[in-house]
Amino acid sequence: MTRENNRRSKAALDPKTRGKSRTSCCELVGCAIFVASLLTTSLALPADVSTSEFLTHCQAAPEPCKEKILEYVKFLADGGLIDGCVLQLPANAVAAKLIGYMHDHAESGDKDWVDCLDDAIATLKLCNP
Repeated sequence: MTRENNRRSKAALDPKTRGKSRTSCCELVGCAIFVASLLTTSLALPADVSTSEFLTHCQAAPEPCKEKILEYVKFLADGGLIDGCVLQLPANAVAAKLIGYMHDHAESGDKDWVDCLDDAIATLKLCNP
């Protein structure tokens, strides 16, 4: 057995190496589960739903609507696409501001609801009261 093979076999038996490998696999599975849960939440709306349709749904079922918006905001913050300070704010206030922006910008009514929500997030200063 060569020295390189000997090192590889020792590394394979090393509990720290196996633990790191298991952790990486668990993190990957956890990310996959998170993405799957985002795609199959109770408010199962495709991105091609217009803003006006989304807001109509929000009037009929406000809590699932808020949850969907907050899940999207958390997804963006966790991915580093928006400032994570938004996660420190009261969830109801964040959802209310974003939904309010979407209501106030009727010209976005024909836009996909996700695009309008992105506009709201980019425009509003959520972390600055």
